[in-house]
Formats: sequence, structure tokens, C-alpha cells
Amino acid sequence: MSAAETPRDEPVRLVSIQSCGDFDAFMAVMNEDRPTLAERGILGRSIYRAVDDPNEIMVTFYFRSRAQAEQFMLSGEDLTRWLERTKVSIYPAVFVGTQVERVVCEQPEGRDPVTGQRERREGGVTSS
Repeated sequence: MSAAETPRDEPVRLVSIQSCGDFDAFMAVMNEDRPTLAERGILGRSIYRAVDDPNEIMVTFYFRSRAQAEQFMLSGEDLTRWLERTKVSIYPAVFVGTQVERVVCEQPEGRDPVTGQRERREGGVTSS
């Protein structure tokens, strides 16, 4: 498989890291948008908050294709409205890509720390 190919079962991720002026306002907008995620081609979404800055957020959206991820990116008036609603001061850098490797080190009880699922072990390193 070439680097440009995406396995059928591997989602395309759109990831952004941004600083917002008001975390609660940001989350309110994200929660308002939740009912429309699937109709916009989004398979799922993860939101992370920095441990050293409560206003720094990383958001990951999961899509079936690169085209869906790129179509999702906002521009023009839509972008301006989103930035105002979420209290994000500047348009964040955006990464669109696929996972090429995932290594999870052995955890207590042999469980993946992210999914909680039992994983197969290979020399102290767990693969999925």
C-alpha cells in the first residue's frame, strides 16, 4: 500500500489545535453541533484539553474519505461565524491524514489504555 492510499476501515482524521478565549463557550458550540455531525459525514469526534492551559483545545474529527474531511473545512462567512461563536481568535492550523502506526505498550491486565479492549501482545508491545 502506498502512503497516499487509505485502508477501507481506517478513517481520515481532521485535527486542529486552537486556543479559545472561553472553554465553556467553545464546548457549548461543539455540543450544539453534535446532532448534525453524522449528516455532515462525520464518523466521530474527540476533544482534548491541554493540561497546562485550560483554553488550549485539540479537536479530532473522523471521516470516511479525504474529500469529506476537506469539504468539512470552513471558509468565508461560515468560518468567521464559527470563530466568533467558539471564541477562537485565529483560524487554527488543520491537519488531514490517516494513522500509519499505533503502538500501545503493555498495560495492567493487558488492556489498551485508550479503548479498554484486550490486545494481542508481541514481546511486551501491544499492536492493534
